[in-house]
Amino acid sequence: MSAKSWLRLSSSHAAAIGLTIVLLVVIGGGVGPWLTGSPSAMDGRAFCPPGPGCLLGSDDLGRDMLARVANGARVSLLVGVAAAAVSAILGVVVGALAGFAGGRVDEFFMRVAEAFQIVPQFFLAILVVALFGPSLTKIVLVIAILSWPSTARIIRAEFLKLRDQDFVAAARLAGASRGALIFGEILPNALPPVIVNASLQIASAILTEANLSFLGLGDPDQVSWGQLLFGAQPFLNQAWWMAVFPGVAILLATLGFNLLGDGLNDILDPRQRGRSD
Repeated sequence: MSAKSWLRLSSSHAAAIGLTIVLLVVIGGGVGPWLTGSPSAMDGRAFCPPGPGCLLGSDDLGRDMLARVANGARVSLLVGVAAAAVSAILGVVVGALAGFAGGRVDEFFMRVAEAFQIVPQFFLAILVVALFGPSLTKIVLVIAILSWPSTARIIRAEFLKLRDQDFVAAARLAGASRGALIFGEILPNALPPVIVNASLQIASAILTEANLSFLGLGDPDQVSWGQLLFGAQPFLNQAWWMAVFPGVAILLATLGFNLLGDGLNDILDPRQRGRSD
């Protein structure tokens, strides 16, 4: 982003807060596990309350909650970013083909997108994960496959708006191929709203993984925030911190990505740029 874009981002309090939260979560997920140690180490006192001895307390097996929340950040962020990336790729490909080709191709892809959108997505995710077994890879793929239609519709709308612009017509007259028109001329100008949507989808994917894990459908071999909530259910009255700290982490991460998405929308939306300039 340009210096002017960073200035607009920093001038928005909500966007600045969102960016700060996201950076803290990313740093916590990247560096935290190295500083806090193994999340599986049972070398503490069971149900140790938060305090100087164990900052965020410990669980029923004496495992440090700070280490587990830090490691959960890495897994939850991995699911969120990977699912949003796969969803964006699928949506961009489908939306670009539909918007550029038009006609029956556009009609076909949009009907497919509508079919995905009318299905209750979370219940379908529960069904797929329950049938094929829980793993991070399957959870990422399920979330991505269920969430690509929104990106496809955004890209399609941008292609319909841009494909008849003068710069595209000039490239076509110069002999540019369809691939060059799609990927070299139109797509770079259609990506800004996709970037905004991707940041919002990261937050949605983190929430979906947490919901699946809370229902016992998360990867049992991975420590994610949702998995921590699942493990805390039997001890809510005895050890409130086992549920509160992972829940606060989910709240802050999703809030940060949503605020950052709003800030990016203010920066990348041409109408917003025109007002601020």
